[in-house]
Amino acid sequence: MFILGKTSCIVPMAVAILADKKQLSRLIVPKALLLQTAQTIQSRLGGLVGREIRHIPFSRRTLTTPNMLQLYSEYHREILRGCGVILTTPEHILSYKLS
Repeated sequence: MFILGKTSCIVPMAVAILADKKQLSRLIVPKALLLQTAQTIQSRLGGLVGREIRHIPFSRRTLTTPNMLQLYSEYHREILRGCGVILTTPEHILSYKLS
């Protein structure tokens, strides 16, 4: 018998439902699980459903010029239009808020 856990089964299903063209879906994972989760979500949503999974890192060292912020915003709009998912960490969210 083969049993799948939250990351392998439940999270991809929930994210697929939440990722519609009305709201941006963001999956927040601990930094230590980022690569493993990215691979799992990509194989489930990217491979099976054709959704884009994108990790857009942001640190306090990221430039906050108008051009960079425009690019950052455009990445998010592309993901929203394609019903994709942004994979991020709590550190990136905090860095964005502090910037």
